[in-house]
Amino acid sequence: MKSKKIIDSKLDSSFHKVFKSSIKNYKKYKFSEGKWDSLKHINLLIQIEIDFDLKFTKNEVSKLITYLKFKEFLENINDKK
Repeated sequence: MKSKKIIDSKLDSSFHKVFKSSIKNYKKYKFSEGKWDSLKHINLLIQIEIDFDLKFTKNEVSKLITYLKFKEFLENINDKK
């Protein structure tokens, strides 16, 4: 089981790799608004799959549209392990 701090750090790193902006900025991003377009969404999903060694389902992909949703999802997976 990973600590929430480790999850936060890895998630921050994943977002930074894709969006190339400061943490304060991408925590406000939402899919389909501004810098978070469909291509960035696919790149982010792939990056998180790599960084966390997981695979998203089609259903999960459609729900993961904010930083907070990703964080909650990853914490829930972690709690189940």
